Amino acid sequence: AQLNNSSIINTHFDIREVLKREHHKFYSPLYGRDLLRNVVLSRARCISMFHNYHLPQPILKSVMDEIWEAEPEMLLACARQRFRSRDDVSQYLIRMWQCCSGKFEPRSMRIGKSFVIGKESGLYETIQSGKYKMVCANDDLDYIDFEAERDRLVYAFNALLPKRSSFEL
Repeated sequence: AQLNNSSIINTHFDIREVLKREHHKFYSPLYGRDLLRNVVLSRARCISMFHNYHLPQPILKSVMDEIWEAEPEMLLACARQRFRSRDDVSQYLIRMWQCCSGKFEPRSMRIGKSFVIGKESGLYETIQSGKYKMVCANDDLDYIDFEAERDRLVYAFNALLPKRSSFEL
């Protein structure tokens, strides 16, 4: 899907024009060390990918409409398939399109952290600490003890948020 996403993006956007027009967004100091990646990739002749931090991404409905208008055949073909295939695009196409259109605001990647459940230590402690505004807990194809991991997640969130919110009552 990533290659298909990139192919569509490169059909509709020129990387040099995008970087020239949105210079202040792509080279924001908010990116910290990741700013270097943007500087290095700025020499590329095409857009190969955008780094994925596995954190929530805002998506504008208007951008989804733009993509549907620009690539209806591709999106319809994907929508008709029951299972993913090599010929599909992914939700990251929307994010890439938004970035190339300049419809995003730079933000620090220190706003959140991503973990693989059962593989990486620190997930539960990070949740309990409340250090990040966002935490992404990814599952993996390997077997995990679902019940034990679920209980640890519930415990961590209960430690961070001991009182129920109004919509939970």
